[in-house]
This record gives sequence, structure tokens and C-alpha cells, in this order.
Amino acid sequence: MARLEYIRLPLERAVVENGAVRFERQEVVDPRTRLRMPVTAERVPQIVWESGEFWGEANLWLLSRARLLLSGQLKEETIGANGKDLLAYAQWLEDAGKEWWQCPIRDDERPLNLYRGFLVASAGSETPESSAQTGKGPRPSVLSPLLASRRMSTVKALYKWLLKEEILSPGFQLWTEKKIRIPYEDAFGFRRHIEAVQTSLDIKVSRRQNEDGLEEGLQPVSLDVRNAILELANRRASRELFFMLSLGFWSGLRLGTVCDLKIQTLENALPIHNNPALRFLSIGPQANPPVQMKLNQNSSGIVIPTQLLEELLDYAVGLDRGKRVKLAKPQHKHLLILTKHGNPYGRSGSDRSATVNAEMSRLKRAAREEGLKIDDFTFHWSRATFATMWAEVARDAGRLHEFFPTLKRMLAHKHDRTTWRYIRWVEKAGVRSAVMDEFTRVMFGPFYDAMGAKDA
Repeated sequence: MARLEYIRLPLERAVVENGAVRFERQEVVDPRTRLRMPVTAERVPQIVWESGEFWGEANLWLLSRARLLLSGQLKEETIGANGKDLLAYAQWLEDAGKEWWQCPIRDDERPLNLYRGFLVASAGSETPESSAQTGKGPRPSVLSPLLASRRMSTVKALYKWLLKEEILSPGFQLWTEKKIRIPYEDAFGFRRHIEAVQTSLDIKVSRRQNEDGLEEGLQPVSLDVRNAILELANRRASRELFFMLSLGFWSGLRLGTVCDLKIQTLENALPIHNNPALRFLSIGPQANPPVQMKLNQNSSGIVIPTQLLEELLDYAVGLDRGKRVKLAKPQHKHLLILTKHGNPYGRSGSDRSATVNAEMSRLKRAAREEGLKIDDFTFHWSRATFATMWAEVARDAGRLHEFFPTLKRMLAHKHDRTTWRYIRWVEKAGVRSAVMDEFTRVMFGPFYDAMGAKDA
């Protein structure tokens, strides 16, 4: 079966001097250490067939995309997703006995169309036409419609590049295209249209989102479960994971931000007027020092409990972290949390961490041993718990809607609608609780009254 391998690619820029082309390695200045560091793509995916041969054409496309990191047009996480999408296509080609370069005249015999049919069937929206297109290939598994659409888009992008570079020359169009107009309303309420190109290979996905849900499908846990998770992590997990979960539950930070948190960020914390129990942190690409935030958002309203802040500052100068700093590269020494090998817990620009996932798996195993059921819990749920906790307090104080701007700043949301989801979630939770309490009183109140009178 085809597999992925990863390479480390120093990024270079072509320079023409005196009619000759030479390549210069690109460097950036670390804002903390002032050291010049080469710009390197740490994990560029490369596809290897089951035979052990590299899929040269696809790998060249991935390398060309990696060079876009220099201009900021792409993130390394996006290129990693492209590699996984092409890996799925390569594995399908091997299972179906097809070759990527096959371009029969009949569209129902082309690997591109057959793979589209396979994805449509896998996404659970199979039609008679798509069922016929899957042919005798591998049996579809279950995919989300969004993932199926993304995989098809990646494969189509690869073939567009192959056609542009004349690596593939079928002599006819591999798909049909048509221009469509997509309506939208601008900031002033006027109806506008944008033009887009739709192809016969596209997999349509409903963009309607559940407005009752929270961002990214997050789920809050109860305060009892939160306390149990933190108590368990304090006893049976690494000190680093305990601090990361504490920052998620008590400050609402995403994992990527926690992994990029600097010591100076904590040292620059500002007091909150008339509230010595909390401090403000300034976080984002424009903060000093800069700290990673999703969508490059900036916020000076991130809260952190003073007690947690002091514990983190003590940890920063402690012996345990000092051993890790000794192994770290110069550009990583100022990070608050490092692995035991002195590496960052996460990759730049990513909210994911394989190291944290491994530690979370061990924590869940420990939880099962102690009878705590948190198998579905993910690190990002700590953020939802933080937000709903604050919103519930504001609701109980009768200030929920007035608290909205503060909550948005605390969560560093770019759009109001994302914060409003937490407001609606808490409002509906309050309605549900009130209705259930009233139902219990009306339906079962006489029963409990009679039981009380009998006992008396």
C-alpha cells in the first residue's frame, strides 16, 4: 500500500546575476534571540508507491507548493493535508488497479471520474450515476462530505498543474467547466455577486452549519468533570500536559497558542483593575513577543488566573524545564513549554500536536482505570468549557448580552457570529434547565408531596 514519507526542505529563492541563476537560502531574524535562522519547511510530504518507487510527478507538485511558504501564500499544515489527500488517491489507484496517467476517451473509464464516484459513495450521498462510476474498485468507507470534497479538490489541483506543465497531455478536456454567480450581501446590506468556476468533478457540500453548535464542533464539560480531569492530570500526567490543560480550561487558549507561549508573554501580564485574582495577557502576531493565534488574531484581553500565572513563572525557572532548555535549539529556548527532548510541542501555524495526542491517550487510559469516562474529550474542549463557564456566570448575573464584547476579546474571535454561538448555547441551556425543572414540579410535584406527607 502507498505510504507517506516526510522530508525537511530548506527554502531558497532564485536570484539572477550577470545572466546566471543562483539560489539563496532564505533567513529570518528571531524576534527574541535576534539570531538569523534559515527558513525551512520541516515536514514536506512525499508519496511512495507500494513498490517502493516515488510518485515523482505528485511529489514535484508538493515541492512546488512548499516553495509558496516563502511568500506566505500557504501554510505547512495545508501542504500536509494535500499530501494526505494524494495518499488516499494513490491507495485507491493501487486497489482499483488504475494508473494516474490513464486518460480514456470515455469519461466513465477515467480514474479521475471513477475516484469522484468512489468519494461520493464514501460520503454517503451516492447516486445511481456515482454508484456506476465506482466500478469494481475498493469498497467505499465512510467519509464526511467536506473531506470527500477536499480530497477531490486536491486531486483536481494536481491534474491542473500536470496539464499546465505539459507533464500530462491527453489531447482533450478531462472535465467540463462553467461559470456561476454566487450571491451574497455586503457589509451595507446590498446584494452582490461573485463569479466562480464550477467543474464536473466538484463534489457539492452543503455549507449550512448548525448555528446551535459551538465553533469547530467543540463541546464543554461540566465543572465537576473539568476538576476531575485537572486533578488526574496533576497526579498521572506530565507537568507540561497539566499546565497546558490548565491554560485551556482557565484561559481558553487553543493548543497552537499554548505551544507557542513565551516566558516573556507571562512576564508582561497586566493587572486587572479591582481584580487581583486575574491578569491580562497580550497574545497574537503583533504582541511583544509574538505568539501564534488562529487567523492571525490579536488580543490584549486574554485572562489568566494570577495563581496559575505564578505557578507557570516558577516552572519557567525550575530545574525540570532547565533540563529541557539545555537540549533546545536557540530559537526554541524562550518557549514556556518544551518536550523532554527540548522541542516545541506543536508545529508553527498548527493547532495540532502528535506529542500532546500521545499524552492525552495515556491520560484517557489512566482515567478509564479510575472510572472516569473522558474517551471523547479532546484538548479543544477545554476552550469550550472556559467560554461557557464565563457565559453562564454572565447569564446568572443578568448581564449575558452586555458581556458579549468582553467574551469575544477573551476568546480572540475574528467574527461576532462565532462568539454569539456561545451566547445562544448558554441561553438555550438555561431555557432547557428551566423547562425541565418546571416540568418536574408540575408532573411529579404532587407525587413527592404525597410521599413527604406519608413519611411525616
